Amino acid sequence: MPDTHHAPAPATLITRAKADSLPGFKTAPKITAVETLLAEYTGEKGDQAEAIRDKELSRLDRDGLLHVINSRRAAVQHAADALWPAAEEATRPIRKTFGIPLTRAMGI
Repeated sequence: MPDTHHAPAPATLITRAKADSLPGFKTAPKITAVETLLAEYTGEKGDQAEAIRDKELSRLDRDGLLHVINSRRAAVQHAADALWPAAEEATRPIRKTFGIPLTRAMGI
């Protein structure tokens, strides 16, 4: 059963307005003005949808880059743990300089 509670599309209403006899409103300039306003509104919605899509793509790019950075950070941390072991007292100043935990390796 079709839903009869939805309003007709604006373009359909404009087409009906051109064809129907509407006292007081059905003048060519008024209908043209409505068409112009509808076109402007539709264009703005299209621009807005494009802006939203661009922001979403930017967010996805950012999230992907953060994932790459975090995985590379982990690789660097493991390499630093190999070069400057946490168990050796002599490596603590270097570990402190780079903000690496002084007494434990990554993941422990």
